[in-house]
Amino acid sequence: MNAKRFATLTLLLTLFLACLPNCYALLYPADAFDFTTLNTKRTLEARHIIIGEVTHVSSVFKRGEYLPSSLVTVRIDKDIKEQIDRLTNQGLTPKSEGEKQTPPRRTVTFVQVGGPRRDGAGWVKVSGFRVLKEGDYVFLKLMPANDSFERDGHSINSATSSFATMYTVLRDGNDVDSHIIPNAWQRIDMTVIQMARIIRATLKTPERMRDLERRLSGLKHLAQDVRIQDVMNEVMDIEEGLSLPPFDNE
Repeated sequence: MNAKRFATLTLLLTLFLACLPNCYALLYPADAFDFTTLNTKRTLEARHIIIGEVTHVSSVFKRGEYLPSSLVTVRIDKDIKEQIDRLTNQGLTPKSEGEKQTPPRRTVTFVQVGGPRRDGAGWVKVSGFRVLKEGDYVFLKLMPANDSFERDGHSINSATSSFATMYTVLRDGNDVDSHIIPNAWQRIDMTVIQMARIIRATLKTPERMRDLERRLSGLKHLAQDVRIQDVMNEVMDIEEGLSLPPFDNE
C-alpha cells in the first residue's frame, strides 16, 4: 500500500470514529430526550412491558421512508404491565362461578430496526439501535409503532426504541422474579421483581418517580447498593401509602 493511499484510508477512518459520538443526531434532534427522566417516560408510554426469550426474527424489510426493519416474536415469561393490571383489578370485578378467565398473552410480535438480510449474508444494523436475535433473553418496553400492519391476521402495532426500552436479562435459577437486569434503571442492576415494583410505582405516581429519577441521575457517584436502596425505600413508601398488594398475592 503506497503512502498516499494509506493516508487517505487513515483520514476516512478518523472521520468515521469522530462521528460515532454524534450518531444519534442523525436520528433524533439534540433535545429529543430528557435523559434524567427517560425511564419514567418510557414506562408511561409503553404498550407492553415484558420479560422473555426471542423465538423468531424475520428477514429485514423496508416500508416507505422508514428505517430497515424486521419482525421479532418473544415468548413471554412475565408480562409486568398485565400483572399490574390484574393486581389492581383484583376484587373489583369478581368473576361468576364457571366464568372463563382470559388466558395471559403467551407471545408478542413487534417491529425492530435492523435484522437479518434475506440472502443470509449478515445483518442490517443502524447506529444507535440494538438488533435482537433468536435466543436473546430480554426485558422490553414496547412502544406504539409509527404505523401498524397485518401479519397472519394479527395487527402489529408495537416497536422497540433506541433508548431505555431494551435490556439483557441474566437468568438466575427457575424463578423469573430473581433474574437480574443489568443497568436497568438509572444504570442500576436489579432483579425482575424490583423492576416490576418500580414500574408499578411509576404508573401509580409518575411525578413522584420522575422526581426520584431526576434526583438520582445527579448522584451517580454513590455506590450502586446505596442507590438501589434509595429507590426501593421510595417505592416501598409509595406501596404503603397506596395500600398496594404484594406481587405474590395473586
